[in-house]
Amino acid sequence: MAFTLLATSDLHLGRRSSGLPDNSPLASATTTWQRIVQLCQDRNIDAVLIAGDVIDEENDFFESIGPLVSGFTTLAEQQIPTYLVSGNHDYNVLSEAVRQVDSEWIMLMGQNGKWQIDTLELNRSILQIAGRSFAGTTQETDPLTDFPSDKIDPDLPSIGLVHGEVEQPESIYGPIDRDRLIDSRLDAWVIGHIHKPRILRKKNPLICYPGSPHAFSASEKDDHGPWIFKIREDRSINTEHVSLSPIRYEDIEIDVSDIESKDEFRDTIRTRLTEFVDQITPSLDQVHHLIFDVWIVGSTGYAQLFEGWGNELNGYSEEVPGTDLIFSVRKVKYNFSPSLDGLEEMIGQDNPAALLAEMLVSLRKGEDHELVDEMMDQWKLEMDRINRSDIFRPLMNHNGQIPPNEGEARNYLEKECEKLLLKLFSQQDQREGA
Repeated sequence: MAFTLLATSDLHLGRRSSGLPDNSPLASATTTWQRIVQLCQDRNIDAVLIAGDVIDEENDFFESIGPLVSGFTTLAEQQIPTYLVSGNHDYNVLSEAVRQVDSEWIMLMGQNGKWQIDTLELNRSILQIAGRSFAGTTQETDPLTDFPSDKIDPDLPSIGLVHGEVEQPESIYGPIDRDRLIDSRLDAWVIGHIHKPRILRKKNPLICYPGSPHAFSASEKDDHGPWIFKIREDRSINTEHVSLSPIRYEDIEIDVSDIESKDEFRDTIRTRLTEFVDQITPSLDQVHHLIFDVWIVGSTGYAQLFEGWGNELNGYSEEVPGTDLIFSVRKVKYNFSPSLDGLEEMIGQDNPAALLAEMLVSLRKGEDHELVDEMMDQWKLEMDRINRSDIFRPLMNHNGQIPPNEGEARNYLEKECEKLLLKLFSQQDQREGA
């Protein structure tokens, strides 16, 4: 018989999404936790797996305990077993929440940093579940060092719960060797700590960071929500990521190279925002707040002017007609480059800006330029020094020498010239406005 499991981690109950009013209830991770509990009932989930950091911090205990216990109680009443481990944020408080429920259906596994193996029996089928909790705020050794693989029955399906960082040997939050996960004899791993949802390995064993189901900041973009695993009789696993977070963060890039007026600038920005929202609307069923970081880019001689217009966007918000969705702008960023026509007009003048303009034109057109050629020669010498350096020798032995790539070097040099030229333009504008 197949098992249908819901896997998640890093709920961080007590934390709120940034970029929203403090009084917005949807900013709280509690909303997503309540949605997860309802999803378990709607989708006939056989068991819930949570890989740590359920509570954000000890001082968030009273804010999180009510919703957490309420959710646990509902799951227990529906006879949906919940297996969880603690992480570095809740190692000393999660046990109290479990104690408050006092139900055989809610199981905190591997307390005090000791591996624990339980079995879930369903209609004569057995699933082995291994788990290990954090014992403190840090964990400097690999938690799989003492994993009891000899106690795993290879004839039964199995899944593991742990909190840590895969392939980060210097981490103080449970550095996990990927090979140990693979050699564990388990069919799948659910790993907490990293908030971005991703599957590190698809084939047996499946290795999954479910990520935080609730988006907390602009660094946590795209969909967020739990995963549903279906373990079939042949022990293959089907995965489904379910979007449940009411908050979503996105980056959008808007090119203003051909803009000639403030009205046209405003129209272009709003059109691109609404087009982007329309494009991803099918994936926004559970989203109520879509928060943008807007990158305004382009080739222009009016960088200062566009930045002034763009700053008016900060805090902009708009409701989408016929929906519960509101999109807003959290932050505006800029990445301008001088236009080619403007650069060519500068050539021949006797100042540093004109020299930078000459270099940029030659770089963009792929033409020779004495100073560019000199810098490229210096770059080749530096690359040769790096390839011969003792400090990089272990890396070279592993990956081979870093091959010279003149295309990348010219692109980098072009970007640096653009930054310098725009800085000169900015300083000139400031002097003229003084």
